[in-house]
This record gives sequence, structure tokens and C-alpha cells, in this order.
Amino acid sequence: MFDLNFSIDAWVTHVKDQIQLSATDRHLLEEQVRQKTTELTKQGLSDEEAFLIAIKRVSIERGYTLIHDETVIWKQVSIKSVLMVVFFSLIAGTLTKLPSWIWLDNEGFAYGLMMFKNSSLFILPLVALYLLIQHKASRKMVLTILGIFAITILLINIYPYTGLRHTEILSGLHVPFLMWLMIGVTYLGSEWKNPKRRMDFIRFSGEAFIYGVLIFCGLMVLSLFILLIFSSIQVDVSQFITEYLIVYGTCAVILVTVYQVEKKNLMENFAPILARIFSPLFLISMVLFLLTILLTGRNPLVDRNYLIAFDAMLVLVLALVLYVISARKEDEKIRLYDYLNIGLISAALIIDGIALVEIVIRLSSMGITPNKMAAFGENIVVLINLAGLIFAYMKIIRGKASFEQLERFQTSYLNVYAGWFAFVVFIFPLLFGFN
Repeated sequence: MFDLNFSIDAWVTHVKDQIQLSATDRHLLEEQVRQKTTELTKQGLSDEEAFLIAIKRVSIERGYTLIHDETVIWKQVSIKSVLMVVFFSLIAGTLTKLPSWIWLDNEGFAYGLMMFKNSSLFILPLVALYLLIQHKASRKMVLTILGIFAITILLINIYPYTGLRHTEILSGLHVPFLMWLMIGVTYLGSEWKNPKRRMDFIRFSGEAFIYGVLIFCGLMVLSLFILLIFSSIQVDVSQFITEYLIVYGTCAVILVTVYQVEKKNLMENFAPILARIFSPLFLISMVLFLLTILLTGRNPLVDRNYLIAFDAMLVLVLALVLYVISARKEDEKIRLYDYLNIGLISAALIIDGIALVEIVIRLSSMGITPNKMAAFGENIVVLINLAGLIFAYMKIIRGKASFEQLERFQTSYLNVYAGWFAFVVFIFPLLFGFN
């Protein structure tokens, strides 16, 4: 939900940072923006549309030359929101793990039933708190919503269930839906009785479900990716994945989903957003994997199946890099995600180099086969692509090139992929006697 008061404060602060304003001028500026916003909302515009038009008009009337007003505002909003998402995700994950740390029989029926009926209550109160803070809810609203959550947690855990415990299971099944409706009241605030605004919450719920499924699928891909690369060097990370990555990751998925749906007006394409969420996580995984190889001295590519899997991994990493690049604006300056991209490309280059060395060894010791030559060619093609991206990024950082040149290189390089694919499709059968 768009927060008008917060956005006006952020914009006025931005103006004050660029132009020396007295306290009186700041107050007058704020009043002017509020007045124009109110006039525009009476004409049928939403608060957000009215606000963006109002600050443009005020800037023109006062002769302000401000750089990327909206971008700065959203940047301030995002930093605060992202920090809250990270912090609340860690708290929710820890609360979810806490019972297993203190419960003596954490594999028994009683423990399983307790986790079943409380699982949503480890995370949804924090979702509510996040929305309350974001929307600057009144103290009464905060106490009411959090009080309802507290009473719910207390009652479903102190009821003396007996026998087959059908009602306990039913409570566990229905409590997430009840609490999600409480999230709806939090989301709508003082407008929760308005039928049209309730329909907005229904849309919010639908979008949250779709985005949440997509982000969770990304988490599963990341988990499989980590499991695959570490199993190639005989390091068992399955317990870490199931007991920590999935638990903390699922909590993060829920909070990130709420954050993304609230800011959906900023998203032109959801795929680059997913790439930006997961590219740092893939980078961390790849760096840890390379460090593990150095410390253990184990070669992950002695197995042919792992070699094929690593080629697929390189394609996935390249896709992540390209999606992040596609999310950039033409005039956007170098940002943190660009440096993460460089790190991701560098890690992929190292792994591609290891794969190429192993393929050459196989070719020299076991002879030439169609599969080995295809793997060799594909690794060369990807290696040149990654090296080209690194070279272009270095030139951009030094101010000797623009992102337009990087994009031109990447789009032109598609011809190389097309040529290689055509070579494998049409020439390989001839070279290897249709075998």
C-alpha cells in the first residue's frame, strides 16, 4: 500500500538535502504538496498518482532542478523495507527453529502437532508488524492486531485437547486463514470496512500467492543447486538445507512476497526481480563451493554426470546475470548488483575453467567422442561469453564504455550460440558418421 505521509516526508527531506531550506520553507513546501495532492485525488487519481504529479508541479513552480525525485523516494523506502524484511525473516526463522532446540522429543507426535498448529504463528505476526510499521499505523491499531495474535497463540496452546484431537487438528488447519484475514485488516488499516478496499486485499492475496509460489520455486532451485555442487565433492549439505536453508528461506519468502506485492507498481518484469533476489545467494553458494574445493582438494568433475550438471549450472548462472542486466535502466549508474554480477561471472569463469581442464584430460586419455566434443565446444562458447561480460563491465567501471555496448555485445553473441547449435545439429552427425 502506498504511504502518502511517508512519501511526502521523504521527498521534502530530499529537497532539503539538495537545496538549503529554512524550517518555515520546508513546512510551506510540505503544505503545498499536500494541497495539490488532495486536489488531484478529488479528480479521481489515486494517492500515489496524485503525489507524483504534485511533486512535479511543485518542482516546476518553485524552479527546483532535482535529480530523479521518484527514484530517491523509492530508494529511501526500499532500504528501510529491505532491512526490516531481512531482520524479521531472521526472527521468524529462529522462532520456527526454537521449539526443536528446546523440545526433548522433537520427533514425537506431540511435537509434530504443536508445530502444525503454530507454524503460521511463527511468521504471520511479523508480517503484520511489518505492515503496521510500513503504514505507520496508530497505536490502537498496533495493540489491537498484535493483541489478537497473542490471544490466538495463547488459546490454541493452552486448550486441554484430549482423545483423537480432531478439534486440535481443525484449529491448526484454520488458524492460518483466520490470521491472514487479520493481515488484511492490517493491510487496509482504517479502511478495512470499505468493500472496495476489501477487494484490494483479495487482489493482494492472489498476487501474493502467485509471487510467493514463484519465489519459493526459486528457493527450491537454489537448494537443489547447492545440494548438487557440494555432493560432487562428497560434502553432505542435506541437513543444512532441510533444517536451516528451507526454514529460514521459507520465512524470507513470505516477507519478501509481501514486500514485492506492495511495491508491484515498481516492477516492469518479475523475472529480473527474481534474478536480483537470488543472484547474491547463488554467488555466496559458488564462493563457498570453490573454497571447499581448495580446502578439501577434491575434484568435482571426475564423474561424467557431474560434468554435465555443471554445464547446466553455468547456463543457469549466465541466465541470472542476463536477467539482472535486463532489469537495468539505460542511464542507471553502477550499483551494488553490478558488483554482485561481476562476482557471479568471475565465479562462473573459474568453474568453467575447471570444467574445461577436465574435458581436455578426458579427451586426451579416453579419446574423442561426440558427447565430449559437444561439452568442450559449449564450455568454450560460455567461457568466451562470460569473459566478454567481465571485460565489458571493467570498461564500464573505468568509464570507457556504456551499458549499451555491453548489451550490444551480449545480443550480438546470440549469433555465436545460434552458429554452435546449428553446428551440433547439422554437422556433428556428418563428422561422427551418424553414430
